Formats: sequence, structure tokens, C-alpha cells
Amino acid sequence: MPRIGPETAILVFATILGSVFEKALPDMGLLNWLQGMQLSSIAIIFLLILAMIAAGLMAVHSIVSGTILLVIFTSIPTGLADLIIMQAILVGWGLCTAVSISSLSIVTGASMFEVPMTRLITWNNFIYVFVGGIFCAIVLTAINPLLMAY
Repeated sequence: MPRIGPETAILVFATILGSVFEKALPDMGLLNWLQGMQLSSIAIIFLLILAMIAAGLMAVHSIVSGTILLVIFTSIPTGLADLIIMQAILVGWGLCTAVSISSLSIVTGASMFEVPMTRLITWNNFIYVFVGGIFCAIVLTAINPLLMAY
């Protein structure tokens, strides 16, 4: 149990945060503001991916940022299938592992090869994240109409 304690604590924290956020969200005015922006489907997909990557850069665990984004974007009409919203968050989660000093792959690589974590995050990582994010956003945008039809 001691080895999975931190992960369990993060999961419990994210679940509680999501529940509290879901109850408080209507009173915050954020939903009305987002709806007023009338973002297109592709803009929302890019926003989800970018928000996950940005949170990872700030060392926020992806379970926490993903929970918050899911609560927000499933609470308003987006024109996106819930599966696409979830997949955009997972894409952002996966891509942020290449550029976040708190990601398990960076921490493990730094430990195994005895290199500073910051040396494992190179411009190539950022190019990969940029190109991968654009590609995945385009694919998700193309798939969305098929999922919305059912």
C-alpha cells in the first residue's frame, strides 16, 4: 500500500475536486462565459489538448486537470461527442508526458540514466508535442461527426 499511496491520494483528491467543482460551476459564471464565446469544435479540441499540456508544464497531475476539464466541457453544449472530449484530454495527457518534469517517463528516465530531468526535455519534445497535438486534433475533429450521428 505505501507504494500506491500517493497515486491513490491524487485520485481521491481529483474525484472530490471534480464533485465540488461540478456543484460550484453553475454559480461561478464560467459556463455562461464559455458558452458566450461560441467556440468551434476544433477550437475546443485544441483548447483541451493545450490545457492538459499547459497543466503538465506547471506540474499539475493530469488526473486533476483532466477531471476539471471533463466537468467543465461536459456541462455545456459543445457540439462534441463525450468520447471526443475524453479522447482530447487523453491526447493532451499523453503529450504532456514528453514535456513535464513531473511525468513518470521523465522522472524514470532521469533516474535510470542519471541525467537532470531538464536535460530530457528538449526542443524535439516540444516539436513532437506540437505536431502530435495538431495531428490528433484534426483526426478527432474528423471523427466527431461520425460519433454525433449515433
